[in-house]
Amino acid sequence: MNLTITVTQKQLSELLLNISVVMLVFIWGPPGIGKSSLVQQFTEINRMMHVQLKVSHHDWLEWASVNGIHPYIIEYINLRPDHL
Repeated sequence: MNLTITVTQKQLSELLLNISVVMLVFIWGPPGIGKSSLVQQFTEINRMMHVQLKVSHHDWLEWASVNGIHPYIIEYINLRPDHL
């Protein structure tokens, strides 16, 4: 699904509050109209969270086995999980 809608700067905050919780939002528009400032203001209601992804060779091997990763690569990571 690829939805495109047009909003004003005032409407953007409401859109982000309602849509960004269920769908990624990419903001298009010419330079200098305040896109970055609007997003910065929106993220000041503590809506952004940083997540550090921890490496798990067990999870990766499980993913690799069902996603067509070459068996030699799977075996290599199985033998050397520190190289993941």
